[in-house]
Amino acid sequence: MEEGAESRPPDLPPQYADALLDLSQTLWQQAPWEMLDEEKILAIEVNSADVETLYVSVLGMLGMEYGILLYRSIESLKLFRQRVLASEESPRDLQAAFLEQDCFFLTFEPAGDTIEPSFGSLHPLEGMPDGFV
Repeated sequence: MEEGAESRPPDLPPQYADALLDLSQTLWQQAPWEMLDEEKILAIEVNSADVETLYVSVLGMLGMEYGILLYRSIESLKLFRQRVLASEESPRDLQAAFLEQDCFFLTFEPAGDTIEPSFGSLHPLEGMPDGFV
């Protein structure tokens, strides 16, 4: 996900940047991936704009990539998981499944001695992530 986001990384919206960076540091320190795997889904009621509920999947229990995915609908989450299972033998289909998710993401990347958060959005109509640094 981050690979595509790095190709065109807009800044975080200024009015949210400090709060999002603070929350990302709190999330990193709390390390929810030590207790939750990606199969455990949390529902967060938002009821704002066109989003009623976000469905959260936590990445990192396997030690590969750390962060959270916030799906805009339960249908998007289910479709993604079905596509991943159906594409286990095809790297191309697997990549398409990842790029056609409908979610926001926050992942963490090592940067020397520190960890840097990476924010972004994937949308099935756009295909490529909109990354926020």
